[in-house]
Amino acid sequence: MTKKLILFVLLLFSFSNAVEIKVQVLGSGGPLTYKRASTSYLIWIDGKSKILVDLGSGSLLRFNEVNRNIEDIEIVLLTHFHTDHTVDFSEFVKSLYFYDAKKKITVIAPDGNEYFPDFKQFTDALFGEEGAYRYLSSTFKQNINPIQTSSKIGKVKEFQFKNYKIYSLGVNHGIVPALAYKIVIGNKIISFSGDTSARTNNLIDFVKNSDIFVAHMAINQNSNIYAKRLHMTPYRIGEIAKKANVKLLVLSHRMKRTIGHEEENLKEIRKNYKGKIILAEDKDFYILK
Repeated sequence: MTKKLILFVLLLFSFSNAVEIKVQVLGSGGPLTYKRASTSYLIWIDGKSKILVDLGSGSLLRFNEVNRNIEDIEIVLLTHFHTDHTVDFSEFVKSLYFYDAKKKITVIAPDGNEYFPDFKQFTDALFGEEGAYRYLSSTFKQNINPIQTSSKIGKVKEFQFKNYKIYSLGVNHGIVPALAYKIVIGNKIISFSGDTSARTNNLIDFVKNSDIFVAHMAINQNSNIYAKRLHMTPYRIGEIAKKANVKLLVLSHRMKRTIGHEEENLKEIRKNYKGKIILAEDKDFYILK
């Protein structure tokens, strides 16, 4: 057995037996949801908050309610540039002004198209020399390592970090360049659908065997055709969760139009998926053992 293989086996053994992994919902809501922050999730590794997924409105308030150690964050993953997923990103950068950085925080986000900016255009509009928050330009440059990745539907990109791997998948969200994400820590898999209609089967393979699959239940089964071009129906969520052999399905991004329709939507999901389902609430957390 080579030295590299021995080290890999020891690392895998260490993670599968010693590391506590916790997924926490910061924001379980979306537009027009009462008393919920918009979309955001936090991944804890051995008691430290390491990875943020999206930064919708109210997410930093929730972050401060559950943890004040912004210094622990290593990665921020942005699924797309709708405001209910990114509006607190500027406040996050502002927070870094008060942060004694020892290393830059990596932020991964999608490219653009004729309707939406790419990541550089997005951050230039905020923090560039002529940006809305140009006073934070030096804070952004000193503290953020921006990485732009492809949102081409079905395109998978891998990012290797010291203790985990992150994968992005280009998904369909109408005209919006959008990503799903998967984080692999040792032998544990955490996946996030982001906003997507999941019109192709790429998401099934991408989230296969996930220990936790966070899916966005942003529409009802009988929502109009325009909403279905942007989001998965409950039936489709259940179909994906079943075919992907998901262990725990967490339903989030609970918008005004779905609040109060949980029972009928769960019936649609249960037509396919018979596993464990949780309706997300702000500050809920799930421990992977």
